[in-house]
Amino acid sequence: MKKVFLISFLLLIGFNRSAHAYFDPGTGSLIVQIIVGAIATIAVFFKQILNSIKGFFKKGNKDNSELK
Repeated sequence: MKKVFLISFLLLIGFNRSAHAYFDPGTGSLIVQIIVGAIATIAVFFKQILNSIKGFFKKGNKDNSELK
């Protein structure tokens, strides 16, 4: 049974036809929005990590000075 499935799968891949598909402007716009959103998300993520590291090593924590 597995051999039949494998052979039929390989035949389907081997004899593919062109799809004659295209990207319309809406799809292109969606792709651009996804890329820009991903870049912005990554930038904010790493900026928050950098600010956390800077805050850890910063002298004179504000929370400790208010308690005195």
